[in-house]
Amino acid sequence: LTLRWPVAAPKMVLGATAGSRQLTQLPFDLKDGKLKVTMPGFDTAASLLALNNSDPLVSLEITGAPRGIAGLLDVTPNTRLKVAVTVWNPSSRKLPAGKVNFFATPGWFCNTGEQKIATIEPYSHQAVTFEVQSPALCTKYTLKPLVFKYESGKVTSTPCTEMLWWNNAAPKNAVSKN
Repeated sequence: LTLRWPVAAPKMVLGATAGSRQLTQLPFDLKDGKLKVTMPGFDTAASLLALNNSDPLVSLEITGAPRGIAGLLDVTPNTRLKVAVTVWNPSSRKLPAGKVNFFATPGWFCNTGEQKIATIEPYSHQAVTFEVQSPALCTKYTLKPLVFKYESGKVTSTPCTEMLWWNNAAPKNAVSKN
């Protein structure tokens, strides 16, 4: 990537692959206006964020269900998911201790609706874990959201949403990556 206008050099580069909402800090180098990033392999789509100063970002790593069509999780009744939620601070200011809130459609269970999170240093991150269980019954194959958001006083993140396939039985073409 060549930077063609006067922009501030990134201080952090994050990437996500394979349809997930899991952000990974990536090594990078900037020389003569060219940004070189070492990106993990991916098959269809990826996101790359080169950040200098940004609001907090939320990243999700979900285990307990296979990923299937479009890289979305295939979740069946009574499935237990472990969700590692990481709050990234891509800014020069320290973020005060706060909380991560969890939102889902009715019938989904969680060990808690919010987790406290410690102070986050500039260009660093903190993580918390949620345990989520799907309802016991599913009548319709559809998409459902799991939503997480960081808050601390006047500072909030954009909600991070993991869409998942909600169905009675995992499709035969689902591929387990857990």
